[in-house]
Amino acid sequence: MVKTPIREAKGHDYGLMTVEEIIAKSSNIGSAKLGLRIGYDNFISGIDAFGFGQKTGVDLPGEISGMVHRTGGPVELSRMAFGQGISVTAMQMIRMYSIIANGGYDVTPHIVKKIINKNGEEIVAPSGDSKGDSLIPKDIAKSLGDMLRSVVAEGTATGVDISGFDIGGKTGTAEKPERGAYSKDKYIASFFGFFPVAKPKYSMIVLIDEPKGGYYGAAVAGPLFKNVANFLIQNSNVTPMSSREQDNKKETAKKVESKPEPVKKAPEPVRRAVVSNDPNTVPDLTGLTLRDALKSLSGQWEVKVEGAGRVVRQVPAPGPRNQQDNVITIWLQ
Repeated sequence: MVKTPIREAKGHDYGLMTVEEIIAKSSNIGSAKLGLRIGYDNFISGIDAFGFGQKTGVDLPGEISGMVHRTGGPVELSRMAFGQGISVTAMQMIRMYSIIANGGYDVTPHIVKKIINKNGEEIVAPSGDSKGDSLIPKDIAKSLGDMLRSVVAEGTATGVDISGFDIGGKTGTAEKPERGAYSKDKYIASFFGFFPVAKPKYSMIVLIDEPKGGYYGAAVAGPLFKNVANFLIQNSNVTPMSSREQDNKKETAKKVESKPEPVKKAPEPVRRAVVSNDPNTVPDLTGLTLRDALKSLSGQWEVKVEGAGRVVRQVPAPGPRNQQDNVITIWLQ
């Protein structure tokens, strides 16, 4: 019998790790040890609860169930714990991340929410956004969300982060099965995530089948996830606030709850974004919300953001653009 040791990617040697660090650094050895501590029966119970090995019920034909080995020993368990020896679908994975984002409640994915005829009448009943069964306690779901946030904040996917929007997620680099073994040169790179972690609005999965050159999920799938997330942010009402800022805001609100209301100042005039398509000009963003500032930049810049509120400062300053400038930093207050 040939024994194949479990190794870390890129030959890393992490030493002792917390559960959060195991997830943040995508540790194969740490995941295997966690699986062994959980035990086969408990592991399979969790797999079943999250819907792996079962169809999700999405309203599309041709869905498959994936494959889960329900019997085995420590070798099979340790490998399933970091993603080998088990086959799951992209829809099952994004459903799992959505359950965490939903505070632990189950969710059935749908392709179409509702269909309306020309008279404004619903001709197909809406799928509904009601919560399903509670699969994990809300506090555990929050802890998992914080751990997934650490993957982007300080783990394997720091390049995916968008300041002010707290993306949480997980990289994936899977060797493709080939003739009864795992290929050494064919991979599926992935990034699964949701945002903002404090109050999730979107969950998303990016899969790249057999990428050329680099093949790690953070380097291959992460940038596309970030680009799509940026597009969603610019075209929605997602509020730019980190989970820490939201917690601080709640705490401040409690402290001032019993205090009398201060005299209100006259509202300041609100500036609206004007989308600039002139690649030779740096637009004036002063006074804009982050959403409007991003719109006015029209995707021509890499944007770095500090703070929350409205733009009070920007670098480079408004005016003629140096063609070597591709990054703009904005401060909000």
